[in-house]
Amino acid sequence: MATINEILDRFEREYVPHLAASTQKNYRYHIEVLRTEFGARNADELKPRDFGPFLDVATGKSHRNRSLAVLSCAMSEAVGRWYMAERNVLRDVKRNPTHRRERYVTDEEFAAFKASASARVGLAMELSLLTGQKQGAILGLLWTNVLPDGILFRRGRRGKLLMVKMSPAVAHVLSQCRALAPQGPNVLSTRAGTAYTGAGFRQNWQKAMDKALKGGVIAERFTFNDLRAKSVIDSKSVGTAHRRLGLHDLSTTQQLHDRDVRTAEPLR
Repeated sequence: MATINEILDRFEREYVPHLAASTQKNYRYHIEVLRTEFGARNADELKPRDFGPFLDVATGKSHRNRSLAVLSCAMSEAVGRWYMAERNVLRDVKRNPTHRRERYVTDEEFAAFKASASARVGLAMELSLLTGQKQGAILGLLWTNVLPDGILFRRGRRGKLLMVKMSPAVAHVLSQCRALAPQGPNVLSTRAGTAYTGAGFRQNWQKAMDKALKGGVIAERFTFNDLRAKSVIDSKSVGTAHRRLGLHDLSTTQQLHDRDVRTAEPLR
């Protein structure tokens, strides 16, 4: 009978290394939380009620949800692939309710914030909007992945390749990136020529956002990931956006698209 720690050991050794670098970091953070809370417990002895106190917190509810999502992933491997447990108890655990984001960044907000931020933040914004990719993919983009026909992104755990085709707008942004970092391997790099860390870029983003809010440049905060939703909403169709994002599940793209206000004809 395997303990949660034993399952997480194998999960870290065999599953996590195949994820994107930023995802690996997030998973390992949650794994340490899970080890502290449940590590010594036998997996097949856990019941849904054992997770109640972990979920019942005043703040950080969505964070606890994500930790259990990581554990559920590990348990699924333990049951169906490694035969270390009989069932995935997390399938019967209801998570804390979450609220879907509805923030849409208008063209005016995008332009105003970009103008008030640093050149590097602005270029990251443009690349995310044009390609529909997450912050990690933008910061990790290498010049070796920029080809005459477009930009190659490696998506998901299996490393599937996505080509976002070259366009005049994409080429213009890339030329500006090259001017700022003529020597480094990364399309976007710090003033020192090194690659951005996720934490370092987020710090720059928050400073730029605080400055913009204080100066009245924009009236409401938005996240870098909200630009991905804008890339979907501003597309000609959900199908076009779905191909650009490279997501496996069309419903995820649809959820991003539904941040926009729906319109409908009256009955009469």
